[in-house]
Amino acid sequence: MTIQLVSERTSMQGQGRHMDTSQVAEFLELIGVNGVILDDTGRRALGCCPFAHWLHQDKEDKRLTLSIEHLGKARTATFSCSECGAKGGLPDLVYQLQSLTGRLYPEAFMMFSEMPELFQTLPVLPKRRIRVDASAPKTRPVMHDTRKAMSDDVLDKFPLLEGCELTDAQAVIDWLHHERGINPSVIIKHKLRLYVDPLIGDLGVALPVINPEDGCICELWAWVIGSEKPYRILPDKSETIAHRRAASALFGIEYVAKGEPVLMVQSPLGAMKLESFGVAKVVAVLGHLTPESLGFGHAPNVYLAFDDTQTGRDMVKVAHKYINSGRTYFLRWSDVRRSNGKCLFSPDDMEYLDQFKKMFETRIVLGKA
Repeated sequence: MTIQLVSERTSMQGQGRHMDTSQVAEFLELIGVNGVILDDTGRRALGCCPFAHWLHQDKEDKRLTLSIEHLGKARTATFSCSECGAKGGLPDLVYQLQSLTGRLYPEAFMMFSEMPELFQTLPVLPKRRIRVDASAPKTRPVMHDTRKAMSDDVLDKFPLLEGCELTDAQAVIDWLHHERGINPSVIIKHKLRLYVDPLIGDLGVALPVINPEDGCICELWAWVIGSEKPYRILPDKSETIAHRRAASALFGIEYVAKGEPVLMVQSPLGAMKLESFGVAKVVAVLGHLTPESLGFGHAPNVYLAFDDTQTGRDMVKVAHKYINSGRTYFLRWSDVRRSNGKCLFSPDDMEYLDQFKKMFETRIVLGKA
């Protein structure tokens, strides 16, 4: 087999089927795969697998185990690694890498939109999960590098909602109180802060993640009025915002003492609404549910009240895998979907504490927060 270096944008043909291998090489470089070479068929590009650090036995594996093949105009390009077994369409390659590294690859996604015929995912292609027997990379869990207290200079950019004289802050308080059913005392308790989107100026709330060990704020997550979920704020000199797929944190965990039961929901606004009704020890998931998020070794019981949505059902599957089932209770909203004539899917849908008590039955004592 003859191997030639990819050095310029050329189109290769083979038996009437063609692919722009230079575009594939450019795509691989955008996700950190350099030194790509082509075989003599014109339908396959070879390179070093970007998952080597996570999935290969040798962390510094530089062998050309990654293969990108293209089977013609009617078929999309696919990748596979002969070492770790990862395979899929090229978008799958980016999604898996993004999940592992916590980085975004906007240039690669731009190529997807510009050349959909080259970079679409094959739904019929059998996929393999990320291997779980490989040692965890240093970037996981993502919380390990965020436990340091945030500086006062950073926090000063997000003033406390309570006591803030700004009109914007009052608008956010009114939204939380009147539209989301959150008691002002809960706003004060959680040290909620004003957030203003630096790009379009939309208002929102900055949700602090507090380290239970020292009581200091170590992360901030933003929830903009009208949005469906929060995203992590990574404040730096340029005031940029980033949302890392791998990012995960717990909201309200600092108020759960060792030896106490934990109630977990998937929305911090839902958690605060439950607290406003008098439900104690509510913890919310920020970002993606991870094994690290479920490390409640000190809790005698863990009660999961995730939303009755596809996302909530997916969270239940993850939790079922990583939490000791002997002390875990899954509280399903579908059991009380018609409470007082109202459909319930999450804490946001509740109007009375009795609606939640009906779902919870008698498995935990509901008390003041």
